[in-house]
Amino acid sequence: MTSENKFYLALLFLVCLVFGGTVGYKVIEGWSFLDSFYMTLITLSTIGFGEVHPLTPAGKLFTSLLIIFGVSTVGFALGSFTQTLLEGQFQKYLTLRRRKKEMEKIEEHYIVCGYGRVGKKVANEIRTKGHPLIVVEMEKEKAEEALQDGHYVIQEDATTEEGLKRAGVEKAAALISTIASDASNVFITLTAREIAPKLFVVARIENERSKKKLLRAGANRVVAPYEMGGQKMALLAMSPNFVEFMEIITPSGGETGYRIEEMVVKSESYLHQKTILESNIRKFTGAIVIGVKKPDGEFIFNPMPSTCLEGGDILIAAGDRSQLEKLSQMAQEKIEVENLE
Repeated sequence: MTSENKFYLALLFLVCLVFGGTVGYKVIEGWSFLDSFYMTLITLSTIGFGEVHPLTPAGKLFTSLLIIFGVSTVGFALGSFTQTLLEGQFQKYLTLRRRKKEMEKIEEHYIVCGYGRVGKKVANEIRTKGHPLIVVEMEKEKAEEALQDGHYVIQEDATTEEGLKRAGVEKAAALISTIASDASNVFITLTAREIAPKLFVVARIENERSKKKLLRAGANRVVAPYEMGGQKMALLAMSPNFVEFMEIITPSGGETGYRIEEMVVKSESYLHQKTILESNIRKFTGAIVIGVKKPDGEFIFNPMPSTCLEGGDILIAAGDRSQLEKLSQMAQEKIEVENLE
């Protein structure tokens, strides 16, 4: 039985004692309900105000038993309550300490600055994909909400160098600034770019005029949530089937299991210096390569079977989780494709 359950059990016993004591005095001594209730309370609390009325021998015996059970029950209740508090605080301390140690070991993670409506959605999407992430949030309530949602959290100002360093910005894969303030997002981008020049930065904008400032500050991509929302609403009205298809193959669609992912071809992998036809990607994995980005930035949409894949290429592929995992294995390792599982 947990200490919390013990405490509730002790409270139940205490209520039963108050009720039983009141009834007992009323029956044994013939007192009024109020006098019986009052006598029970001062007896259980051991205040020592004295007897309400002179007690009969039977009443004295009943009072003695009430004191013995009452003191034991109150002591048990107080002990359980104290234990519950201490265990709760200690458990919270241990959890925070464990998470802090885990955060120090994280690499190639994503940093989400801000845990408002946009930040929460971004963090949940990244977590759904199975990537490690750290949320940086200054407000206590939002930081606690992120912690309850199961994320690693740094309660710090994301615009400061200290806040970003605590989140491990030097070893992060990317930073996403979701704060509803263009000025704050510019500061965050500048600070992050200064600490980690090669970091990939995605920044939110509220005002279209801030886009150039954020790009000059070092953001790789700039996103306007309201603009994207407006575009999607228009597409829903004009091309609902297209939107439905996109929702199926994006992570947020989720229910069907189909998605679009990107993966880097390594020089030591099976796919290196093979054409799409030679690699038999569709046969061995079931995934579909819908795009290839070359190291020089050239994008090849709907690549031909004769398209040669090389180390450093980024594949954009569609399929379910199993199919994409097999393709990722082909792009990362030198393997015998017949043994793919």
